Amino acid sequence: MSGASRRRPSAALIVAVIALVVALTGTAVAGPDAQFARKLVIDGGSIKLHSIPASALKNHSITALQLDAAKLGTIPHARLADLATRATNATTAVNATNAINATNATTAANAGQLGGAPASSYLLGSKLLRWNFHMNKGDAPHPFGPFGPVTFTGTCAADGAKTKAALGVTTSQSGTFVTTSPDSLPGTGTTINAGDPPYTIVMQDTTTANDGNSTGLALFSPDGSLAVFSTAQTIGVAINTTGADCRFFGFLINDA
Repeated sequence: MSGASRRRPSAALIVAVIALVVALTGTAVAGPDAQFARKLVIDGGSIKLHSIPASALKNHSITALQLDAAKLGTIPHARLADLATRATNATTAVNATNAINATNATTAANAGQLGGAPASSYLLGSKLLRWNFHMNKGDAPHPFGPFGPVTFTGTCAADGAKTKAALGVTTSQSGTFVTTSPDSLPGTGTTINAGDPPYTIVMQDTTTANDGNSTGLALFSPDGSLAVFSTAQTIGVAINTTGADCRFFGFLINDA
């Protein structure tokens, strides 16, 4: 039947075929696009400089691992702290310099007072005892010292018409020797012990006005910490002096 005409596809068939083609094409395209979207990674090259504000970052998301501390510089308050530290160090340095200068000044002043001689050329104050005081008859005993283990007491009393001046000697170390003979040797003279009543040396007993007397004194302690042995060291009194009944004066040097 060569003359038979071919039937045209119906409109419904054409629509169905088009829908099938679109459906198949959409699946083929959508699949790769979805996979690409999932695998897409944004790197630094795709971000415009200064385009991401701080508010877009998650709080506490940047740590020291992402920061280069050397490039941060000094924030204002930290700079103030640094300046405060420098100021403290500067003050400390100034104080140290002042302390050294003060020490040097003191050393120089001391050297000047010593006349340039070393301190070893001079006697320690603890090795020297000086006294000079006045008393009236009936005054309370006047202690002075101590001098090593020895303490002295001056007394001024009426002895009839006379004025009597005496020196009492006590010790805190038993076995101490005391004598008014300056040429005595250790172990000679009178032995006094701790707790004994004062060893009394009558210095003057007279009615004469402004009458003086002096004597040498030798003292020795058994442990050798006190040795007074010199004719140049004297103890003295003056009786009925101007303005007072008794005047005690003298000095002792510890040669130990």
